[in-house]
Amino acid sequence: LVVGAYGMSKYFDWADHKVTSVFADGAGAAVVSRATRAGVGILASELYTEGQYHDYMGVYAGGTAFPINDKNVSEGLHLLKFAKRIPPETNGEHWPRLTNLILDRIGKTVSDVDHFFFTQINIGSIEETMKKLGQPMSKAHNIMDRFGYTGSACIPMALADAARSHKLREGDLVMILGSGGGMSMAALALRWSYDT
Repeated sequence: LVVGAYGMSKYFDWADHKVTSVFADGAGAAVVSRATRAGVGILASELYTEGQYHDYMGVYAGGTAFPINDKNVSEGLHLLKFAKRIPPETNGEHWPRLTNLILDRIGKTVSDVDHFFFTQINIGSIEETMKKLGQPMSKAHNIMDRFGYTGSACIPMALADAARSHKLREGDLVMILGSGGGMSMAALALRWSYDT
């Protein structure tokens, strides 16, 4: 059982529209098992980080370095803050690069990919990525318009939504691209199977 859960609302400053208009709580899970035949399941993955963004957003008090006290609470440091603006082109720059790296590794081309699942933080980044890859937006499954940004839960939730909608078919090549604060990114290619 693989679970992704996100519960940021407890860290919201409800007066901060930048936070409350984007972030949401959510959870997604998948039962994953060893493939019983070759060529299905996880084909390749890649991790990537850019540490210069480590202080761009976060909850800056509440740990051992900055424990909760009256001063930190009065300054709102126990709540989610955007300290600096992450360049909006970051995902649109690295997601295509990671996609091509993974596809080269497995001997496939971008046109072989049936579905793309992205971190559901910014539709503009997804549109930019799909344009750079020369692929239609119809291949990118999105749920952010219904659920907002649910962090580590958004990709499992999008996969579940696509499976429930009968969009994922046996043998489909699926590309998953995630990113998170800090900044970290991951890419994964898998051959979808309902094999049990």
